[in-house]
Amino acid sequence: MLSFGNFIILTRTTGAEPPPMARKPNYGFEKRKKEQDRKAKKDAKRADRQQRRGERQEGEGEGEGDATDPSPSPEDSGQPDPKGSAD
Repeated sequence: MLSFGNFIILTRTTGAEPPPMARKPNYGFEKRKKEQDRKAKKDAKRADRQQRRGERQEGEGEGEGDATDPSPSPEDSGQPDPKGSAD
């Protein structure tokens, strides 16, 4: 501290600078993070739906029995015989 008559001058002894201003928020990072979270949630839902569909199809397949040929025979379909033979 220096004194000149009635005036007192305060000096800094530490040489510290004033605290820096707050950093600017990184909105790009926040936006990208939200998009990644949204995409991960969508992918999880899609995988869950696909898994449930697979389970449902397996369950339906078991109830039908031993059907090795899913296409109906011409006699069952009511269509005329493609060979043209009459019954």
